[in-house]
Amino acid sequence: MDLMHQVMAQAETVNLLGKKPLRPAADIFYNLKQLAFDGDGRIILPQAFRDFAGIADQAVFVGVGALFQIWSPEALAARPVGEDDDETAVAP
Repeated sequence: MDLMHQVMAQAETVNLLGKKPLRPAADIFYNLKQLAFDGDGRIILPQAFRDFAGIADQAVFVGVGALFQIWSPEALAARPVGEDDDETAVAP
């Protein structure tokens, strides 16, 4: 929630005449999904997220600072070392 509030605050100060004024905030908020939890408190990824990431029956959690990414083991192993994340697509 803290990250969402930070993104919202930044979106309010964006130059609306810029080339891509609200793209990062729009991508984040457009793709937000409420995550469900199972009886043991584990998150249940929406099917669209699993499809996007190619996750079938296993997932790998990768810490990225205060955040984390969820990958299929195969996609993570195939990812080139040092790949730039600036242009990574946002999940549906």
